[in-house]
Parts: sequence; structure tokens; C-alpha cells
Amino acid sequence: PSVEDIQGNAPKASTSQEPVTVSIAGENLVIPQNYTQFGKTRRGGAQDRIDLYAILPGFEGFTLAHQDDFEGNSSNSAIVHITLQDLAAPDQHVASEALSQRMTEREKFERIYLPLVVDPKGEPARYGFTRYRLSDKWGQKDEDLFVHEASDGSMILFRCLLEAAGMPSPWCRRDIMLSDRLTQSYRFKRARLSDWRDIDAGVVKLIGGFRK
Repeated sequence: PSVEDIQGNAPKASTSQEPVTVSIAGENLVIPQNYTQFGKTRRGGAQDRIDLYAILPGFEGFTLAHQDDFEGNSSNSAIVHITLQDLAAPDQHVASEALSQRMTEREKFERIYLPLVVDPKGEPARYGFTRYRLSDKWGQKDEDLFVHEASDGSMILFRCLLEAAGMPSPWCRRDIMLSDRLTQSYRFKRARLSDWRDIDAGVVKLIGGFRK
């Protein structure tokens, strides 16, 4: 085994449904092992970051029957990747993003993205979104923003990569604060953006079940 294997930092699937108790940002979660991507998570205890995945539409964990789906990277992949991260963790990458991660999605859009879009009015898009194209001022010009105004007045913001030669299977990502220290991000293939409501509800239900 490599050093990464010994440390549990190499991705390695598990078919075990035995629950493991982990803590992150002061919260305890009980997670079946077949939802975890890395061995270090399955050791339990305090974690700075937890990487999970599940398959649509039922949000089940890894099984041998769906091994090809979990290991594949097709443009229509049914896998949803979920990351929980402690913003207070002693990690320079986390520290550099801590300020923006603590913003609401509306604050991120208005303070970070809106000054960098081509047209501040955006353009109507399908599935309840307004689409914004990022200008050359944005470091990653291969991204679109899809914004949804929720009924409660909040904003839902997805960053979606554009399909290109170097990115034949682009994804969409949403970042959310669960507490003042705990952030959650999830991503899925852009081809499944039409299912974003079901995906969002599934992520909320899944993580909520682990937190209980």
C-alpha cells in the first residue's frame, strides 16, 4: 500500500453498510460506510472534511451492482458528490475561502459574481433559473452561473462548467452554510440540471438523516 492508502487519503469504495460515527465542526454524524469515498472517514472520530457520494434517483450508497456508475465519469452520470468541510480547520486552502464560504448565496452573487458578469440582468433560462455569463475578469471563463429566486426570498446559486474539449463531462456545484463553521457543497453533472430540485431535496434529506 502507498502512503496515501495508509493515511486513508486515497479514494476507495466500500460496500459495507456498517455505520461509522464522525464529528465535524462540532456536529456528530452517523454515516453508513458505503457513502464514504475515503478510508480516513471510515476510521470515525473528528474530521476536517468528509467526502461522500450517492447515486440518483434514490440516493443510495456504493454497491457492486452500481460499481461502473460510481467509477465512471460520463456526461450523464447519476452520481452526486457531497463535501462537508470545517471552515475552522487548519488548512490554508480552507482559510483562503473562509470569508466567501460564510456568505449567503445572495451575498456571494451580489458581492463576488455580479461585478464580473457580462450582463447584470442575465437571461431567462429553463428550470426556473436566470443564467449569467461570466466576463473575462473572472479567472475561470468556462463557467456559467444559474440563479434561482426561492419563494422564501433566498437565492439558490449554481456554478456550472461549460462543456469543452478539456471538460467533456461538466458539472454544476452549489455551496451552502449549515452552521457558522460547517459548509456543504455538492455537485452533479450539468446534463442533470433539469433535476436540480430533486437533487437538492435528496441532499438535504440524506445529510439530515446522518446528522440525526
